[in-house]
This record gives sequence, C-alpha cells and structure tokens, in this order.
Amino acid sequence: MEDHLTIDGSFGEGGGQIIRSSVALSAITGRPITLDNIRANRKPTGLKRQHLTAVKAAADVWRDVNRFLNSDAAVGEHLADQLLLPLGLAVSQGAPSARYTTLEPTKHTTTHIEILRRFLGVKITTEMVGKDECEICVGG
Repeated sequence: MEDHLTIDGSFGEGGGQIIRSSVALSAITGRPITLDNIRANRKPTGLKRQHLTAVKAAADVWRDVNRFLNSDAAVGEHLADQLLLPLGLAVSQGAPSARYTTLEPTKHTTTHIEILRRFLGVKITTEMVGKDECEICVGG
C-alpha cells in the first residue's frame, strides 16, 4: 500500500460524500490523503463550511480515539460516566464495590459522581494512576 493517496474530488457524485468518506478512511487507516478538485462539478465549487466542520469534527474524534487506544484505560471517558449509575445503584443495594480505569474524568463525570454521592450515599473515589488514566471506585 502506498503511503499517500490523492483523491480526485470531481469523480462520481462529486460532492461532500467524497470528502466525508476519504477523511474517515484516512483517519482509520492512517493513510495520508490529498483531495483535489473538491466539488468541482458543483455550484459553487470547493469546500463549503459544513464540509470543513465535518473534517474538524472527524479530527477531534480521531484524536480522542487515539488517546484512548494509546492508554491503559479499560473504558473511554464517556462510557465511564455511563457506568456510574448502575454501579452506584448496585452498591447502594449491597453489591460489592467495583473499580475500573478510564481516561481523566470529564466535568460531566465528576458532576455525576457528586450527584450519585448525594442521592445514594455511595462512596465514589477517583485516583489518577497514570499520566492520563484514572481509577474510579464505586463503594468500598
């Protein structure tokens, strides 16, 4: 597989799908791309605001995915938040404590922890255990 791929943005439907698919596949495969003649068959030609927004969003998502994949965390930062409620409820009903690692907790996660502490009276702790990894313990 060659390292760099040039995509002619004027082929096929010649619109945003070429941009979206090419950027997504470049991110997934790690293969760099150049997009030429973007929307050449469209009026107006060129990259539109929504296409640039999609490219920037893809870059943000991929940066976060890479950060997680290159960590030792068991779950991503958004799943970490979603695990808190069922674990908190289980522990408040007598289940044993549970621990998991995630990336550094988001504000959403820390807010959720505080709400669960107040409603359920469950002890929930967070401790940084690596550069970007955090252990969350529910109960115990």
